[in-house]
Amino acid sequence: MEREEWELVVKQDKKEEQEMNEQEEEIPIRVRVGEQLYAHAFTKNDSVQEFVDRVFPMLKEDGKRVRMIYKGGLLEFTKLMMQYNFEPDDVIHAIITDIVPETTQSSTSSPSNEMLFGMPLRAADALLLFTGIILLALWFVYGNYPQSFNAVSFLMLLSLSGFHAYCVYCAFILSNLGR
Repeated sequence: MEREEWELVVKQDKKEEQEMNEQEEEIPIRVRVGEQLYAHAFTKNDSVQEFVDRVFPMLKEDGKRVRMIYKGGLLEFTKLMMQYNFEPDDVIHAIITDIVPETTQSSTSSPSNEMLFGMPLRAADALLLFTGIILLALWFVYGNYPQSFNAVSFLMLLSLSGFHAYCVYCAFILSNLGR
């Protein structure tokens, strides 16, 4: 009986040791930064954040941000590396950029915060308004001095006015759709 128990304990120990080895087994991977390839490895229990912290330890202190891309998809820092089914020697692309500080709204109004007739005024709207004023002035000149316009200039003014009306209509429709 003791021998069977001992063999059972030895088998369990071997099984636990094998599981530990499997968990700690490092999978080789290559990280591409720009045109350079670097060899690294990760264990199955590493999260993406742990891997990035191990591979790029000084970047946070330098004010940099790292994004890891594998097969065209952005790796999420909360997931485990094994969830991405890496094969040995696969390539992960590392994109390193500066951390852009979030700006707070200042008390001065930006162009997107300006209001015209109770509606927000964007640059495209301001351009449409300015173009409309110019066309209105040209129609005023045509009304007072029709001899100054030949048939081609009249048709040009008419077509530009029609196009302007179409652009105003599209801007109105898009603003009502919330875009």
